[in-house]
Amino acid sequence: MVPGIADQEWDFSGLRKDERLECRAYEFGREIAMRDDSLSDWKDLNEGLQGVYRSQGFTKPPLLKDLVFQARRELGLSPDAFGITSEQKYLLWELTVVGGRWDVLVAFPEWPESPYLTIEEAERLKRLEVLRQPALPELTEKQWADLLLPDSVFEGRRIELVIPDQFKYYECEKAFKAYLRLYFPEKRKYGRARDFGKP
Repeated sequence: MVPGIADQEWDFSGLRKDERLECRAYEFGREIAMRDDSLSDWKDLNEGLQGVYRSQGFTKPPLLKDLVFQARRELGLSPDAFGITSEQKYLLWELTVVGGRWDVLVAFPEWPESPYLTIEEAERLKRLEVLRQPALPELTEKQWADLLLPDSVFEGRRIELVIPDQFKYYECEKAFKAYLRLYFPEKRKYGRARDFGKP
């Protein structure tokens, strides 16, 4: 027990193991917000989020809470209650695909005022189940295609391919599948594509 400090602020001994990543991001973010630090004061976090704040119009590292509040406004999230649509989930995923679980800062309206543990465990788990569901199955054909562009939010190996003018669609498809099988065999471990959201 720490005199003058609520147990929810420091005693994480009862926290489930499968919540640790989100809790760490949430509480680390609260620490930054309470100190009113710029993201530039936190080297690792700044490197991870610099693409996000630049895409939102910031020309220099903003305060973390300013970045989160602007993301909430752009997504149209309620400031009073957790609730997120499929489209909002994709946009949230796009904003926060930088490692860690920074999406909880945007999606949990209690942040940064309330400690993570003040939210009932059952409610936290229900929210995390929603956030952990993949956003990709709900992408449009254009969104799928844009994920492979050089300015994609994903990091990955950069390759250069030629689409022969004389190839028909099925020939391009066959060649690309062969290319994946030969040069990216590790992708096969994720299994065959399901029918959801197939372009």
